[in-house]
Amino acid sequence: MIAQEPRSADGRPLQAKDGPLARYGLPFLACVLVCAAYLLIACTTESETSGRSPAAAYYNRLADGFAHGQLALAQDVPKAFTELRDPYDPKANAPFRGQMYSSGRMHDLSYFRGRLYMYFSAVPAVILFLPFHLLTGAYLSHQLACALFSMTGFLAAAALFEAVRRRFFPAAGPWTSLACILAIGLVPFIPVVLYRPDVWEVPICCSFAFTMLALASLWQFLGGRRPWAWALAAGASAGLAVGSRPSSLLILGILVVPLVRAWARRRDRPGEALSVAAAALVPPAAVLGATMWYNFARFGSAAEFGQRYQLAGVRTPTLRLFSADYLLFNLNTYLLRAPQWTRDFPFVGPPRLAKVPVGHVGTDVVTGLVPSIPFALVALVVALLFLRPRWRDAARLKTIAAAAAWTCAAVLGVLGFFCGATGRYEMEFAPALVLLAAIGVLVLEDATRGRRAARLLARSAWLALLAASVAFNALSAVAQRSRSEQAQGNAAFNAGRDASAEAHYRRAIWMNPSSGAGYAGLGLLYAQTNRFEAGAAMLAKALDRAPPNASALDYYCAFCLYKSGRLSEAEARLQAALAISPDFPLARSALEEIRAAMARGPGAVHR
Repeated sequence: MIAQEPRSADGRPLQAKDGPLARYGLPFLACVLVCAAYLLIACTTESETSGRSPAAAYYNRLADGFAHGQLALAQDVPKAFTELRDPYDPKANAPFRGQMYSSGRMHDLSYFRGRLYMYFSAVPAVILFLPFHLLTGAYLSHQLACALFSMTGFLAAAALFEAVRRRFFPAAGPWTSLACILAIGLVPFIPVVLYRPDVWEVPICCSFAFTMLALASLWQFLGGRRPWAWALAAGASAGLAVGSRPSSLLILGILVVPLVRAWARRRDRPGEALSVAAAALVPPAAVLGATMWYNFARFGSAAEFGQRYQLAGVRTPTLRLFSADYLLFNLNTYLLRAPQWTRDFPFVGPPRLAKVPVGHVGTDVVTGLVPSIPFALVALVVALLFLRPRWRDAARLKTIAAAAAWTCAAVLGVLGFFCGATGRYEMEFAPALVLLAAIGVLVLEDATRGRRAARLLARSAWLALLAASVAFNALSAVAQRSRSEQAQGNAAFNAGRDASAEAHYRRAIWMNPSSGAGYAGLGLLYAQTNRFEAGAAMLAKALDRAPPNASALDYYCAFCLYKSGRLSEAEARLQAALAISPDFPLARSALEEIRAAMARGPGAVHR
């Protein structure tokens, strides 16, 4: 076969000027860097639900349950829990839900008829956790699973982008490819999500992987070679993406592409048309059917995933999970909500609290797509493919761009009606949009070819947006990790592991010195271990960074000052605490004791 000369999207021949090392080496380098970052981020943190033991991770408990022929987790229910009058009462079940970063927890599991289940998707357990355990005898951690799924999704998206570039934009050089592949991997909130890789993130990362595989398979289907095989791959991947996250249900709309192709060929190639239609539809139908059976076998309802029986910090059976009343609030949160900027590293603070609609459970640390990853706005440039006549022959390119846009809009639309908004959900729709933005860069590069000033302006713009987006992800990831270290320090402190708690608190401070939480934890630890001078210093730093109503910190700082013999300073701290909380009995009694000690004179403090 004679190799075809590279051509642009409008059919003009182009000659690549870069050598093979640059053409293949730079994209490969970008993929290696992103995958290494994923592994480094995800595999250097502990699990909130199982501590340091992968065997205790929820997905491994589910996989063990499957291996023993049951749908419930292979985890015993404490007898005392079964005797609770109302096991779904958050206050009553709190001791059984346990502390973060400790084993044996029941938090966010579903309790039904004496057994523990997961309302999270079983797809990751079936396709990864259970096979891994059966083959190796070991248990896969949630952290590594999140990294592996994220790497799979990223590599599929990067391969799709490279295929688009080589087919339609061969003049776009390897340095453009390097930048865009880094954008695909580092911009769409994936690093931020991987700083907290646990049971909540596993199905999201799994759905991301299969969504990108579905788009990549659809691209191959549009190429015309082995249509049945690629329709099957697209249908299976889309079905597993939906099975991983039901919020992805509407992405099945991308399967209309092979169906339309099959309908167009129903007369001249009826056998191929039927096989393509079956290949595209049977896998997702099988996944949806299996999901409905799984729900019915556990809870007696095909539509019940287990959230009505969830053990959580809120009473989930009474929640209105989906409502049109949430739509505008959620869309504003996911698209426009701005972070708070600070003067100190890492410069990114959590967004301000917003008034939520009635029935909505609120938001966690989630920032809007536009202010946080403005590179995604380059996706708007893809509209040129549909508006300019010169792109009329790029049907394959326009189809895959439309499929990526539909994937993003479909998931965002479903999430808009949900009763909560959280940062990890953004990973469900942002990657498809960033992939579209990377294709938009190629469109910009092609549209400005031969016009030096226009190309310089366009390239400067998208590079600036890319740099700002990557920087925001990096800074947000550091802030997220700091909060994780703080939580791990609290867990170690409560468990009496003082050395571990101190190490976690110090790392939290190092990553986010503008937050007072790490200083507060370290100060309380020093106070408990009789290092009162150091405790007073840490608590004073915490108060400098704390909100103005931190009366408890004033009290504990006063305690350390008192034990250090600094009575007048302790008195001032207690007065500040009482000014904030006049009905603070501990502070009032401590103030009386300090004044009595001051009246007795030097040496009156009992250390």
